[in-house]
Amino acid sequence: MYWGMDIGDWLTLLVAVCALTLTMLQAFWQRRHDRGAVRPLLKIHLNYQNKVESNRASIEITVTNLGLGPAIITSSILTKAKKETTFKAMAEQVLVGRKGSIIDFFDMDGTREAIIAGDTLVLLNMDFPVAEDKRFIEVIEQMYDFNLRIKYTSILGDKYKSIVEDGASLRKRFT
Repeated sequence: MYWGMDIGDWLTLLVAVCALTLTMLQAFWQRRHDRGAVRPLLKIHLNYQNKVESNRASIEITVTNLGLGPAIITSSILTKAKKETTFKAMAEQVLVGRKGSIIDFFDMDGTREAIIAGDTLVLLNMDFPVAEDKRFIEVIEQMYDFNLRIKYTSILGDKYKSIVEDGASLRKRFT
């Protein structure tokens, strides 16, 4: 008998502490599971195609949500030589002097955009005339000079690191 408690009181206290510990662990595991069940995962893709038969080429930059929950894009920053630019300005710079080019781009204008799991958002689509493969490759190489950072959150407000696709990583993946 310690502190005026007999063996029955100690066993009761032990069971209560074990139950409290298990309840806290279960809450921790449940929270972890809930956050993982809605975690988004964004991936940037650079797709290009040279349509030799029609003397046209297309380049598309997309973002796909490969995660389990929706991604809320809070900002997208496109830079060249550490100076912020827009998709429209990038397309105009890359396709300078190419008449007959068709440019379609996504501009957030400070708004938030949600991408549900498994969905894709087209950030930039350029369709342009090209006479030879060499000119097409020149356009692709100019794309390497741009960096794209996207910041996004989950529906629970968890912030995720920016996705950075810089010229060096694009060059490794697409050449």
